[in-house]
Amino acid sequence: MASVAEICENTKMGREHALLGDYETSQVYYQGVLQQIQKLLLTIKDTQRKQTWQQVQGSVHHVNLL
Repeated sequence: MASVAEICENTKMGREHALLGDYETSQVYYQGVLQQIQKLLLTIKDTQRKQTWQQVQGSVHHVNLL
């Protein structure tokens, strides 16, 4: 299972690579984050917490498309 800390760190790395213009590496990080969030969602039982993570997933997906 992906930890929240890993998701945060990989999101940070994706952002840093994007800011440096290394878009391919950034996209790899963001794809990994999306996969980690998907795995995390499978383990969450609390509806409100699950919805929050689904919103995060949507935001990351949107950034990844840009």
